[in-house]
Amino acid sequence: MPPRAWAEFLDVYYRPHLLVVNLDTSTDSASGRKLVDLLRELIESLRLKADYALLAEEQEVKIAFESDLEAEVARGLLGARIFERGGDEWASKSICDFASS
Repeated sequence: MPPRAWAEFLDVYYRPHLLVVNLDTSTDSASGRKLVDLLRELIESLRLKADYALLAEEQEVKIAFESDLEAEVARGLLGARIFERGGDEWASKSICDFASS
């Protein structure tokens, strides 16, 4: 399933799951664009059944998931850690830091 536009996804879904990937490089640089492409390919390879959205800005890629299970699978593949559950905006927030990987 292709990703939804970020703003549209946030309008449609209440409290989705957020996974933030810190690239430690600008998403506008050649290496940053390559990392964003690789993340996009990884997420697309999961053949997600539920909606998701992806936003690359500054040095981060934000991925929002409608599905608990699909968010958990992506977290596991990227070695992300949950740093908040049950917030006002997000069902969960996770972070993956490529700088420390």
